[in-house]
Amino acid sequence: MGAFAEGNEILLLYLVDPAEQNHPEYSLARASFRLQSATSLNEESKKRFGLKVWLLEGGKEELMAEIAAQVSELGKTPRLHLDNWFQYPEEQVFLDSLASSWPGEVKRYNTEFLLPKKTSMNLWRQEYYAFLKQPIIALPSGKRKSYALGSLRSGREISQTIPFNNRLFKAGSSEALIRLAEFLDKDFQGYHWRLSRPALASDGSTSHLSPHLAAGTLSLRQVSQAVYGRMKEVADKDRFSLSSFQDRLRWRDSFRQRLFAQPELVHRNLYPEFEAIYPQSSELNPEQTRRFQAWQAGMTGFPLVDASMRQLRAEGWLNFRMRAMCSNFLTVLCGVPWQRGAEHFMRELVDGDTAIDHWQWQMQAGIVNPFGKAFRIYDPAKNLLERDPKQDYISSWLPEYGTKAYPKAIFDWSKARKDFPQLVADARRAIRDRLAGEGSSEFHFAQINKKVTEKYYEGRNKKYNKLIGGFEQLKLDLG
Repeated sequence: MGAFAEGNEILLLYLVDPAEQNHPEYSLARASFRLQSATSLNEESKKRFGLKVWLLEGGKEELMAEIAAQVSELGKTPRLHLDNWFQYPEEQVFLDSLASSWPGEVKRYNTEFLLPKKTSMNLWRQEYYAFLKQPIIALPSGKRKSYALGSLRSGREISQTIPFNNRLFKAGSSEALIRLAEFLDKDFQGYHWRLSRPALASDGSTSHLSPHLAAGTLSLRQVSQAVYGRMKEVADKDRFSLSSFQDRLRWRDSFRQRLFAQPELVHRNLYPEFEAIYPQSSELNPEQTRRFQAWQAGMTGFPLVDASMRQLRAEGWLNFRMRAMCSNFLTVLCGVPWQRGAEHFMRELVDGDTAIDHWQWQMQAGIVNPFGKAFRIYDPAKNLLERDPKQDYISSWLPEYGTKAYPKAIFDWSKARKDFPQLVADARRAIRDRLAGEGSSEFHFAQINKKVTEKYYEGRNKKYNKLIGGFEQLKLDLG
């Protein structure tokens, strides 16, 4: 909003670099959603401010250099407003390089809640809630001066967007606000347990705001303040559902803070002890390849995994529980490095967010919190009984289930749950021994993280038991 307040000519840019299509985690669905959102933003900006959003395609380094030169040749000083957020380390390099080489003043800011890289998480949490309570910046009124961009040698204007058709999501900030209102009207009810049921979650029992938060068409503060306002209006049971939703938002943002502080964790294991079993770059052996390909295709012979992977491919989304189960299945049971699965998810997800996706993969692979009593191994059969008891979900995605056409299981579950998981357990034990021997800050941080996690779930369970009492969902709702 700083540029709007200064009264100067404004040039709004949305750049699409064709080189991004070569990135191993490029998603056509996600690119389509964001480009259509930018197109909607252009229409809204022209109506409200008389400002065009220039949708440009070309190399981002060359385009920005040419635009800066074009403005300077007119005797004007180009002032750049630049967001600090990045998805990959190479994007951070580009942002820093652009800021250092820009011929005019550069103003850098955070659209996400980010603190300096060495901030403690205790301080982060305090500042986070203070940030959420700050007033939402109101859009200015009236028309603004638009900079008339000349012809460009290093790029072209995008005249036609890629169609985005998805039953779960509609692109653009106006659609985001509509969905937020729908969710807070009544769809949030039972969120704390419905989010784990894939059929219910797909049909609107979760917010479906994740693509908008990832793309920036809706801000964290907009969502949080609307949630807090609704919490004042509802009964205790519904307040618990909204509190559970707010927890998920906080986890999302804590993952983003972690990536901002440690961008190398996009691909590197949190602890070196896992390099031997989850190497960053190595060829899969024939058995790993067979399992990986069956997992990608939704042909593992484990119906809940297969239904989930087919929904991911068709709609670019999964509810949290199915993402966790499929991640755990590929890593801890199939023995495939988490980096392979994380890349596949990012290629498919409309709401793909590296900070969340990659950290969750490390968590489900058994790497995070090595001082925990154990690491989770999801049983697909048990989850099918608990999460899809009437088989509504698998029936919608596996038409051949129950016939000879459906594949046999790619491995023996009872054997697989003991083989590779033992390697994970050994690596976790080695981490504990090393950190305890060193007595370093990392050791103390791991201990604190363990206690905080245990305290959180203990508090949630007590609150839930007191609130829900004898409801039959008790054992499942917090899953």
